[in-house]
Amino acid sequence: MRGCTIYTDTTMALSGINKTRLAKYGSECRCYVSDPRVVAAAKEQQMTRSMAAVDIAMQEPGEKIFVFGNAPTALFRVLEHTEKPVAVVGVPVGFVGAAESKDALAESSLPCIAALGRKGGSNVAAAIINAILYRMPEA
Repeated sequence: MRGCTIYTDTTMALSGINKTRLAKYGSECRCYVSDPRVVAAAKEQQMTRSMAAVDIAMQEPGEKIFVFGNAPTALFRVLEHTEKPVAVVGVPVGFVGAAESKDALAESSLPCIAALGRKGGSNVAAAIINAILYRMPEA
């Protein structure tokens, strides 16, 4: 996680990640789901805001880790991109597309953590990142 940007699919996941600990490694966390650029792109391209947020994030320089606790469409979108992130935490919760998106992630070549099945959530996504941060040596 040194010097990368973590992109979340919800402000809840963003809120749950320990930004102080993350900053010790020269990293930061962002959520673009409500960003005006994302809202406009989603409307224009008739896609979910989570998908548009992935597209905007992919345009930014630097290494990326995506953390999804809610949006299977965002997880599918990352898998469609030719540029790949450093890693993906894929734990979207729900009935529509959640299990399928996590199966696709697990079957991909991306380094990942996925909670297979329908369970997960933004709180689980944040907890996974925090657990990794707390296990990393002091910067």
